[in-house]
Amino acid sequence: MPKSTRVPMINISEFRISGLFGARDILLHLKGGCLIIVGPNGIGKSSVVNIFYLFISRQWSRLIEYKFDELSLTVNTETLTIRRDEISGLSDFTRLAQGLSASSRVGYLTNILLETGELERFLSSKLTPTARQSFSTLLRIPRTEVPMLQRNLIRRITPDTDLLSIPRVTLDKTLTELIAGRVLYLPTYRRIERDIREIFPDFEERLRHYANPTTPITSGRSAGHFVELVSFGMEDVKTNIDRRTQELRNYSLSQHNNLSAIYLRDVIHGRADQFATSEINSLTDNDISNILARVSETALSREDKTLLRDKVMSMQGKRKSEIITNDKFLAHYFTRLVAVHADISKKEQDIASFAEVCNQYLLPAKTITYDEINFTIKIFDDRGEELALSVLSSGEKQIISIFSHLYLEESPTQIVIIDEPELSLSVPWQKRFLPDIFESGRCSLLMAVTHSPFIYDNALRLNSVDLRRVTTARASS
Repeated sequence: MPKSTRVPMINISEFRISGLFGARDILLHLKGGCLIIVGPNGIGKSSVVNIFYLFISRQWSRLIEYKFDELSLTVNTETLTIRRDEISGLSDFTRLAQGLSASSRVGYLTNILLETGELERFLSSKLTPTARQSFSTLLRIPRTEVPMLQRNLIRRITPDTDLLSIPRVTLDKTLTELIAGRVLYLPTYRRIERDIREIFPDFEERLRHYANPTTPITSGRSAGHFVELVSFGMEDVKTNIDRRTQELRNYSLSQHNNLSAIYLRDVIHGRADQFATSEINSLTDNDISNILARVSETALSREDKTLLRDKVMSMQGKRKSEIITNDKFLAHYFTRLVAVHADISKKEQDIASFAEVCNQYLLPAKTITYDEINFTIKIFDDRGEELALSVLSSGEKQIISIFSHLYLEESPTQIVIIDEPELSLSVPWQKRFLPDIFESGRCSLLMAVTHSPFIYDNALRLNSVDLRRVTTARASS
């Protein structure tokens, strides 16, 4: 398991749903940042976890599709409560928006706003230049078209619609302050997406062309504070890997370029012969080779690297007084290289941890290899043949996709919510899946709904609860 510094847990201690479907009250206690909900089919496990997800991710227009009386969440020592009739504002418009033709431009743009959770902000925005640019980028339309679209949509809203329900707006602000990071949600219906693409291989391409040839298709919903993974497209994973490896490549180049200026300052100030012999003596042959391998051959030729390597090795075990002046300059320069190497290695921790945790599932049939010299991630089979991400099994794709979001995304902390984590996973994988997520160092809260006893046949068993034990039926009137 990769060594990670655990992020602070989000201290959500209680979640209550009053009047679910008009018949039940549910009280969930979360301990230690993890809750696994179990129970037979048909008792509402998915509905409960969906409501929790929509509530903490502030997706009000979707939340009011569920029937309940009141929701309350205890974070730290503060209890946040809201009635369903207070989650107003978008309900009337949502019904109207859903009636718009998906083939119309207004319908298509409105759907983007609904899917990204930006509809309310768009309708209530004063459309400053910054806001216009933001919505122009989101919708991929000219800035001049943004106010026209806003006027068009507002005209469709009934006069008595309360766009800014005060209790909801206050709650939204409080949740934003108390729940940091991002929500990563895997709904149970994610498996359907895969079936559709297998039946209609060109489905996404047709939809892309029909809707807008310049707009990419996304699987699920996403916003700055939540991501809903409906399918495990490897393009997103590849984009994450390429972005992170390019960042590392650029950082390495920058650090090595800066080294020249730093060394020159040391020479100017008479410090270019200063070094600690312990820094040289502690290096292994492999350490020296790896440090030199990162240096571009445009800066140091292969012959120069070999000469420098031999010089460094010849100084090992000697007292400083036994080293000639010229070699002291070399030793000082090399200790600077050692510092650069250590700095880059620290930056690599996330991508190295990503490869390590994925390999615990893929081995021995496949291996993810991180090349710290060329800053690349590749997958090989047991014969050493390189594989494309697209040829992985559905279970392998699920593993790689989730851990790429955890380890490679910008958000340092994430709440992870999964409905049926056992989908496409073998029994051994099921047993380790949630602990690996929870111990990643990036998961500040974990909630899951499962039918499989193997999912919590591990250290998280004490975090499991049968939904029937926390449900109270209301008396019939």
